Amino acid sequence: MKTLTFSTLQTHTLKLL
Repeated sequence: MKTLTFSTLQTHTLKLL
C-alpha cells in the first residue's frame, strides 16, 4: 500500500510541475 501512496504523490508532483 505504501508503494501506491508514493506513486500517487509522484503523479501529483509531476502535475504540479
